[in-house]
Amino acid sequence: MTVSSVIPRWEYTGNGVLDTYPYVNKIYAKTDLMVYVDEVLKTVDIDYTVTNVGIDGGGNVVFTTPPVLDSSIIIFIELPLTQLSNFVDGDKLPSETELARQFRVGRQTVREALRLLELSGIVAIQKGSNGGPVIKDRILATISSLMHDAFHMKKISIEELTVARCEFEKVVLKYVIDTIEESDIKSLQYNIDKAKQKLGNNMLAIEEHIEFHILLAKASKNHFFVIVMASIMALLRALLCQVEENLESANDNIGYTERIIRSRNTLIYHEGIIHAIIEKKQDEAVQLLEQHLQEVRNRLQPFIK
Repeated sequence: MTVSSVIPRWEYTGNGVLDTYPYVNKIYAKTDLMVYVDEVLKTVDIDYTVTNVGIDGGGNVVFTTPPVLDSSIIIFIELPLTQLSNFVDGDKLPSETELARQFRVGRQTVREALRLLELSGIVAIQKGSNGGPVIKDRILATISSLMHDAFHMKKISIEELTVARCEFEKVVLKYVIDTIEESDIKSLQYNIDKAKQKLGNNMLAIEEHIEFHILLAKASKNHFFVIVMASIMALLRALLCQVEENLESANDNIGYTERIIRSRNTLIYHEGIIHAIIEKKQDEAVQLLEQHLQEVRNRLQPFIK
């Protein structure tokens, strides 16, 4: 969603090895980025360098020394409030007072503007001490809710979901092969590294596996693909979490080991798909995708009736 407001930020956790972390908005000078590690402001050209200045889709912050394990990394863009920005669902806007100050208008004017944005479904006004205007993607939320309701009303089966998802993602792959950029590859590789870190700690990497497919859709440069993919993955996340809750309540420790193995298999499929995309091998990417989605289907089928 493109609105005129404060630029969002990106948060990461260091692992002591990675030195490259992506940002996804266009910047016009390397000093537009503010980079913090464990709440300490870092200095450009000394502590880090910036790639892809002036390029749509953003680039990377490359640290001179990889941030240590479990360090908090925050990257944000310091630009004027009127700079166009790509927001995602959940991003928080400044307070009424701050918006009034920056736009040099009265608070009543700001309040009326926010009310219109709320009625349009662009923002939601949250209550409480930590409340305020928040970007609200009601289009995505509505589609995801409809899919979820249809599934639980027995209008969509696991088999139908798998077939539709497979055909849709094959189309996405076709476009990704032609449109993927270096920044997309780095984002996907960072996703793989996060999943590896979790699995290395004997933790399931469900969120990272979900995010992988959304990142693929983003690499297609087709916003409709992104909305549909995010909706499908929201449904899949709910189903996977339902399975995990059922197994945890059964204290299935042996099953947990098997689920870790399956999560690692998913990671292998994802790595293979990235490699095939980089090599422009569409048939290979599609074959790996089909095998991967059938494996997910087989995993869900016994638990989702």
